[in-house]
Amino acid sequence: MVKCPIGGLPREKRLQAIRHCAKYLDEELRALKFGRVVFVGKSTFKLAKCHVKVNFPLRTPPLPFRSKRNIENFKKGLARIMAIS
Repeated sequence: MVKCPIGGLPREKRLQAIRHCAKYLDEELRALKFGRVVFVGKSTFKLAKCHVKVNFPLRTPPLPFRSKRNIENFKKGLARIMAIS
């Protein structure tokens, strides 16, 4: 959802970048006329979702970090989302 690395930025700068990128993403999704989108990363999406105004369902699987179990859960969640979308 963000177009640049934000991990090392101070909190307020990260929030500002997410808001800015979300507004741009909203315009991009409308221009490209997507029928569905999967956002990866629930934390960032929580901050960005109020700026993304689309007319289709939004899905957000958690990121597949740190363990084999998380990666397997991510794959299963993504497959489930793609099957119902």
